Amino acid sequence: MYKKDNNVDFKTIKGSSFNEMVKYKENFLKMNKGIDEDSLLSIQKFICYNVKDISVSQLRNIYNLILDVKRDGDYSALSLKRIKLAYIAGRTDKYGLKNLIGFLDILFNEVGTDTDKFESLRTYAEALVAYHKYYESFKSN
Repeated sequence: MYKKDNNVDFKTIKGSSFNEMVKYKENFLKMNKGIDEDSLLSIQKFICYNVKDISVSQLRNIYNLILDVKRDGDYSALSLKRIKLAYIAGRTDKYGLKNLIGFLDILFNEVGTDTDKFESLRTYAEALVAYHKYYESFKSN
């Protein structure tokens, strides 16, 4: 697991953790087939430094948007969920959440109706929820 480094500029590392995650975008869109350590580490790092900006309920709501599409089986509906992402982003002033939603918007757009990419998106969202749960226990640090 990634461990937070308290000797770095917090604002800089938050931004760089987002940029690092963007770098691995293509890997996340193939995540249902497996993921390399660097890509996984970028998720851990992003959540570690942004856990205070993202609440469990916000993350679960985003995850549920994805599950709703899976339940319905209409993968084209994912593009409509981008509207809900915009609403969630508009309601917050938290830098980390806005970055995450912007990145998810890009992923939602790229998934389209590709079922493999959709399953990878679902797996990616599961990883976000899982690592948030882990790093939330260190939130006060």
